[in-house]
Amino acid sequence: MSRMTSRARSSMLDSSMLDDRKLLQLWQAGDRKAGEELYNRHHETVLRFFMRLVYDTSEVQALVSDTFMTLLKSAFRGQSPQLRAFILGIARNKLFEYIRSKKRRERLVEPGVDPHDDDITMDSLGTPDPAAFVEVNAERRLLLKAMRRLPVDAQLVLILVFWEDMTRSELAEIFGVPVGTATSRLRLAREKVHKQLLSFEENPELVETTRTTFAQWWDDLKTRAADLVADDAEPGDDETGDAEPGDDE
Repeated sequence: MSRMTSRARSSMLDSSMLDDRKLLQLWQAGDRKAGEELYNRHHETVLRFFMRLVYDTSEVQALVSDTFMTLLKSAFRGQSPQLRAFILGIARNKLFEYIRSKKRRERLVEPGVDPHDDDITMDSLGTPDPAAFVEVNAERRLLLKAMRRLPVDAQLVLILVFWEDMTRSELAEIFGVPVGTATSRLRLAREKVHKQLLSFEENPELVETTRTTFAQWWDDLKTRAADLVADDAEPGDDETGDAEPGDDE
């Protein structure tokens, strides 16, 4: 009896029983079924990530595809539970490549300027707001509208926490910063979105209910994921007890 090759043996494995790290290793070794399983596990998360930021569905699909193609060529050294954050870190980089390309096409930035370093917002790019297509709830739509007026990374940290339930360690992986820095960014983004909500004067009642909803989400977040607002904040977090700067509820 001839010996079975390693690729033949891997093709016989039930991909659904394998963890993410093993699936990525098999995919990178040429196992397409492993790649399909990994794609199916994380496709919706990556799709949602881009849909809340980019209006054009063809551009969204291209960004999703590019994210997974980059994953295929990437060296992942973490454990399986960390792969979701690793993939979204790639997605974040692809988003900034998209922004850089769009800004240059529209002459909004000089060549060599990194969009990470300025205060570019999705709203300032002039693209239509996709919120009406991804959210049916009026408060959430208004919240996304406010987020679009924040610097992109501030918008991202709120989306990843409130819609994707990311932990602060996952945020640190995605943004490539220490955990304490990720926690501080979350608090600052929260303050900024509160200020943006107050600037919407056309519908005061909706603004107030949205602010209340956002405050409730924040309280729920502290209950569900205490590590995101840990009391043992690192130096520079400017935290005293459980109160946070900007709290006026």
